[in-house]
Amino acid sequence: MSAISMFTRNIVEVSYDSLPIDAVAATKKQILDTLGATLAGSMSENAGHLANLIKDWGGKEESTMLGYGGKVPCTNAALVNGWSAAVIDFDDFHDLDFLHTSRGVVPAALAIAERKGAVDGRDFIVAVALGTDLAYRMARAALVHRESGFLLGPNFFGAAASAGKILGLDEEKLRNALGIALMQVCGDGYGLREALNTKGLDGGFQAKAGILAALMAEKGLSGSADPLEGEGFGFYPLYHRNLYTPSLLTQDLGKVFEVVSSSQKPYPCCRWSHPAIRATLELVNEYDIKPEDVTEVIAYHGPIALSDCEPLEEKQRPRNHYTQHSLPWAVANAILYRKVGIEHYTEEAIRNNKTLEMAQKVIPKLTPELAHMPFAEPAIVEIKTQNGKLYSKRVDIVPGSPEDPMSFDATAEKFRYCCNYSAKPISKENQDIVIRMINKLEEVTNVSQIAGLLG
Repeated sequence: MSAISMFTRNIVEVSYDSLPIDAVAATKKQILDTLGATLAGSMSENAGHLANLIKDWGGKEESTMLGYGGKVPCTNAALVNGWSAAVIDFDDFHDLDFLHTSRGVVPAALAIAERKGAVDGRDFIVAVALGTDLAYRMARAALVHRESGFLLGPNFFGAAASAGKILGLDEEKLRNALGIALMQVCGDGYGLREALNTKGLDGGFQAKAGILAALMAEKGLSGSADPLEGEGFGFYPLYHRNLYTPSLLTQDLGKVFEVVSSSQKPYPCCRWSHPAIRATLELVNEYDIKPEDVTEVIAYHGPIALSDCEPLEEKQRPRNHYTQHSLPWAVANAILYRKVGIEHYTEEAIRNNKTLEMAQKVIPKLTPELAHMPFAEPAIVEIKTQNGKLYSKRVDIVPGSPEDPMSFDATAEKFRYCCNYSAKPISKENQDIVIRMINKLEEVTNVSQIAGLLG
């Protein structure tokens, strides 16, 4: 049986009762975490421009723009919410599969659930778990050949799978939905490399494309017969020159759900900087190192974190969203404030001379022996002070990783913190209700109520 046939059958057949307990628990945290990142991301002026544009368009009131309020057509709500989920780089990440998936899958699932109405929590959990699992599996199959192609594409399929599951599509229509998703695959690499103000918009495009694909398939429109491995124009032939490992696509399919191995972020910046942040925080707290005493900081890192360190001059003086991908900037904030939070990545914070001056003292050094799989590489930070002392710390595991996961309560605290930055204030009462509902999501009869509390 082909991989696409196995996936469509799996999506149709998996029910809440067949989900492993750990997958249910991980999916609940994933949903709450993504909602928090989305609300915090609504503070983005750029995402706000899109939200205002969509409000101006009007249209059928189907789904909520989280953090902004108001209902718009479901595809447009997913577009805004997906961008908001991605824009501040606070959404979860899979260290092994090298992918942000929740930014596309969760907004798609929530928007289509609102459109359909009366979708219960059990069905919502299953849809998110299946879409997430598909995307991670697709990324992992190509990851050993990462240089060969495009890894953002799996999220388009994951979003379509989640939306299709909620709509109750059969195997044939799910195949068509995934085929139509393939037609919409696009990327955001230059948004990052060029520090564009549309960085993170890929999350919105993924969520919107997934819903559109599922709705079109529901109406009987067709897609590729094999959007994954089809000769010449399937995802892997087209984007990866057939350099992938087919067995990884379906290994333990329906038994192991990859959401259990994703990492939630304690800091709102690129995952590659997190080990250095943790090492710095441990040093300044353990030895009470004052910012004014610091003369130089050496951050030893592996090759994966190179993109957060070079070119050094730009990373020490980052512009707009480049701050999220600057290891010197992250370490500087850890020294100055003994925390790294959303407030350190605002437009005002970027112009903070104290942080800019400290970032000049942070010198990253590529250390090949720190190379590690999966990709959350260890880091070693050395802080030199005016009295000639040298403090050093190595960190191999950071909070939020599968080896040191966030609890549901910790995720709830992060959610509350994110709510402080929502474009439209979210009352403490509503925050608490949402946390309780997601903690007991299997008992919720209509997940649209959750969106209503956050719009």
